[in-house]
Amino acid sequence: MSNARPHQRFHWNQSEPSGFYLSPERPFLQTKWGRHFHGNGITVNKKAQTAESSNAGVSLSIGGDYPLNPDSSLVLEAKEVPAADAVTDELWYKDAIIYQLHVKAFADSNNDGIGDFAGLTEKLGYLQDLGVTTLWLLPFYPSPGRDDGYDIADYGDINPDFGTMKDFRRFIQEAKKRGLRVITELVINHTSDQHDWFKRARRSDPNSSARNWYVWSDTDQKYVGTRIIFTDTEKSNWTWDPEAGQFYWHRFFSHQPDLNFDNPRVVSALVQVMKRWLDTGVDGFRLDAIPYLCERDGTNNENLPETHAVIKKLRAELDAAATNATWPIISR
Repeated sequence: MSNARPHQRFHWNQSEPSGFYLSPERPFLQTKWGRHFHGNGITVNKKAQTAESSNAGVSLSIGGDYPLNPDSSLVLEAKEVPAADAVTDELWYKDAIIYQLHVKAFADSNNDGIGDFAGLTEKLGYLQDLGVTTLWLLPFYPSPGRDDGYDIADYGDINPDFGTMKDFRRFIQEAKKRGLRVITELVINHTSDQHDWFKRARRSDPNSSARNWYVWSDTDQKYVGTRIIFTDTEKSNWTWDPEAGQFYWHRFFSHQPDLNFDNPRVVSALVQVMKRWLDTGVDGFRLDAIPYLCERDGTNNENLPETHAVIKKLRAELDAAATNATWPIISR
């Protein structure tokens, strides 16, 4: 599977951000294609929702089961998977046929020129007929759209151009009816500068907990040994923020500030984000730009031991929340 984003160009000296699929069951497997880590998928049950998660500062607009109205104009003739076949096989990744798609570009149900979850749901029969077993959705979260959705402004909702949470839940329900698994692209290295976390950080006191959710400096000469990934648009990995009165760190575009993974509250909040999406029925994630989570002086700030420790922490947290759950695996 390729990590390339739609319509994105790379110079010869630029490597596309790496990612992996998250699961607690197997070691991460490195592919033959450079630093692209494709690990495993994960399912978890609803008991992952805890009092702690509700205090993590992340809201997710999830209601009850979406009512399937037999009088609806959306007619879905699902080839339902027999109960015996629906039993989860933890080795399903070995012969999974994965179809990557961008919701906004796949099927438009209301003729507004933008694909949506209702349109995708209508096409599930087509995808099933192709022999697809797993759908890999590119980012569909609220976003300013300056990086094709990889600049996430809210981890807990659906981009309104693509539909509603009810539309998403109906899509998941119909996909499961056909035996289709769903993995989603989740960007945790950075957010949009329009995310509420960053807005709060930039206006807070430099010594506050809120400021500490991102990586700040009084100088742009820190981490000078770190390469610039997008050399055609960025001249530095630091950008001055006049409201904060400091520079903030970004490995990608200047409108995508990096989260501070040395802050346990950041890690905890993202664990809750993943748990809540798993609660909706998502089977796993591809975590984008995963080698760049941590920064240390005197290094190139890629694939650091501290970053691997964060990944292990994410896995351990999801393991602990998923006793008696089923753990399918995804690997390249």
